[in-house]
Amino acid sequence: MRKVRNYLLCVVVCLGIMLIQNMGGETSALAQGTDTETGGVLVKEIYESIKQETEEKAVKKKNKGVIVANRLTEEYGHEQFSEDKIKDGFAGIYLDENQDAVISMTDKADKTVKNIKEVSKTEDIQIRKVEYSLKELKKYEKQIAKVYTKKYKKAKVDFKVLLESIQSYAVNIKDNCIDVKIFQLNEEKENAFQKYISDAACIRLINTEKKNEQVVALKAGQPIYTTKSRYSLGCRVKWVTSYGNTKYGFITSAHGNAVGDNFYANSSLGSSLLGPVVKRKYSGNVDVSVVRLDASGAAYTLSNNLYGIATSSSLSPSIMPQIYTGMAIEKIGSTTGHTSGKVVSVSTTVTCDGKTFSDYIEYTNKSESGDSGGINYAYDPNTSTLKVVGITEASNTITGYGAKFSNIRSSFSSTLSLF
Repeated sequence: MRKVRNYLLCVVVCLGIMLIQNMGGETSALAQGTDTETGGVLVKEIYESIKQETEEKAVKKKNKGVIVANRLTEEYGHEQFSEDKIKDGFAGIYLDENQDAVISMTDKADKTVKNIKEVSKTEDIQIRKVEYSLKELKKYEKQIAKVYTKKYKKAKVDFKVLLESIQSYAVNIKDNCIDVKIFQLNEEKENAFQKYISDAACIRLINTEKKNEQVVALKAGQPIYTTKSRYSLGCRVKWVTSYGNTKYGFITSAHGNAVGDNFYANSSLGSSLLGPVVKRKYSGNVDVSVVRLDASGAAYTLSNNLYGIATSSSLSPSIMPQIYTGMAIEKIGSTTGHTSGKVVSVSTTVTCDGKTFSDYIEYTNKSESGDSGGINYAYDPNTSTLKVVGITEASNTITGYGAKFSNIRSSFSSTLSLF
């Protein structure tokens, strides 16, 4: 079929050249709608067919390793399968740098090789001979899991230190072993592992200099801390630096902190570092600090979820377009939590500790010390979403006050935005 197609292609091309050479006058044969048009269509169809066949071959070649691996998995098993579904002598399958399938076996007897080639439907399958079968490796993996789960809370002294240092363990198919990552691995921990868990040669202990940390989503209104005070998180923001780089972080109140001061997620401080204050304004119509989420705060991620509110409720990354007296407004703070109220004034001048702030929102929501910086938001019926109004700044026994996000954005140029 391929020879016929190529022959036809050559014939059509030659005919096309002859026709072009014999065309005369201002009007060509193509313009007159002669049989040449049929030849042109045929050339195009053959070209598209060959192109599609070439592309299909490229895709098939690219995915060949996966296809072969799937065939072998059905016959031999997989590291995620239960032991009764894994064949004896099988040690796993992986894809090499060229995305070709490699199967590991504890023997390379002629019978084994023949069967692998038949199952994989290819003669050039890579077969490695290794020492440990997948069943053996999984047995040791289960042993580690059993000891860790049962002994973690009961272990003492060197055993406890070891268990608290284990960060992960898994079967390594490529290297035919079990990798156990241990925080600050030393001789004492290595000896403890061999004493209390296993000294099997197939287990490889690997040092890691950082402990695992679960990623925690930072929420609007949650408590945050400096070395001196507790605040509330406003909302997440991003901005562009003078070098054109985009940075991410959040806003909170500025009173009581300074540029360079670090914020933390926990009152115990320690490893809960979020990042430093990089921008701050404490005058005019705002009292706000912009905190950059640093790489050192990699265990935390920014979200638009609301602290203490159902997970289905989250902020839209947009500003409430208009604020009206009497409008319902919500506030979340680390001291009083979520409170609902009404807007008393859309533009109030507030005095606090000798400072005067203008164009604040005044509302009936209850606020106390520690709520500063917490999110103020409202429901927008036009979009059926919760939108940002601003952040809590001050309060008395009657009303609370908040800075508008529109003023906060203007204070640091238009590059500061919600996301």
